[in-house]
Amino acid sequence: MGKYRRVAAFAALCIVFASSCSFQNKPGPQSGQNARAAVVDDFAGEVSAVLDDGAMQAFKGLALLLRNSIGTGAESWSSLELGEGRFALVEQNSEVQIAELAENTESAELFLKEGKIWVGIKNALGADENFTVNTSSCSMSARGTVFSVSVVGGRSRVAVFEGTVALLARDADGNPIPDKNGDEIAVEVTNGAAELSFSGGVASVAKGELTEEDLAPFRSDGPEGPGGLYKILRERLKALVWEAPEVTTGPRTEKQEYIFNRYGKNDVKGYAPEHGDPIISPGAAIEVFTMNITGQMEADGANVGIYRRGAAHGPCELDWKHASSDETAGTILLSAPGEAGGYEVRIYSTDKEYSDATFLQLVYFTVAEEE
Repeated sequence: MGKYRRVAAFAALCIVFASSCSFQNKPGPQSGQNARAAVVDDFAGEVSAVLDDGAMQAFKGLALLLRNSIGTGAESWSSLELGEGRFALVEQNSEVQIAELAENTESAELFLKEGKIWVGIKNALGADENFTVNTSSCSMSARGTVFSVSVVGGRSRVAVFEGTVALLARDADGNPIPDKNGDEIAVEVTNGAAELSFSGGVASVAKGELTEEDLAPFRSDGPEGPGGLYKILRERLKALVWEAPEVTTGPRTEKQEYIFNRYGKNDVKGYAPEHGDPIISPGAAIEVFTMNITGQMEADGANVGIYRRGAAHGPCELDWKHASSDETAGTILLSAPGEAGGYEVRIYSTDKEYSDATFLQLVYFTVAEEE
């Protein structure tokens, strides 16, 4: 075996676009003036709609016009047809409102009040078209893609499985919400994920890779999902001629599979059967690769350290080093703990500030004696 046991950890750029989500205040035609509609083409369980004249139980063929909404209960879902080759699947315990349906184009805008939706768009949109999903804190514009959007505890998250989604964030008056440095920063998410949160009028975004949880619904042998939603999702995406990404089985995420296949697989002496982690000898040198460390992150003291598995946020009590910015990638040498057990390499964007807001990514590994 080689001298080093390699672990790769990627720091994602903490960035966000900005856009107003207060569609209620936007000028536009009333429902009766809009010729287009979002059609409920399928559903399961308890699904209700709120139209201009009140609430009612949803049914196949129900047309939702501007500012109409649809809501789902537990183990329930609804499918909305939004034009040729375009659909949105509304997951359980979710509520979606029609924010815009342009009369002369295929443009559409949805407002996700709570819960989660899955979106499929077969073809790239034209220059005069847009497809947008808003939440209470951001706007997500797609250009022909497959993605999901969720709102949990005031945080908005997008997972992009194909194509690109641009994230935007502004306050209710349409003004940009700055980051902690007062900058208006922006990101496009391509085959990855990003989560947006706010605190004291300051925006914070963590951008990373798709997790196994994100990808599990696309497995051919994966779960059927609440009310059979994931099974329907797979069928809809297949109809869009979309090939789902390959996903490894077991608790190890696709992200970790990529990391250890790409970097130093021959230097890893095996995988722990319980966790599926790479096994590293006590005290062995670990070569950690970092990417996308910005100059600002370096100035803020971005650092990479080894933590016991599941440890709370806080200063590293094991080996750690500051990360440096580089146009492509940087390398940091750390020493594996001498005590056997489960550990993780973490990247934080800021020194002396350890929280969900500054945490970027982790990679698991197991320390075990040579056999």
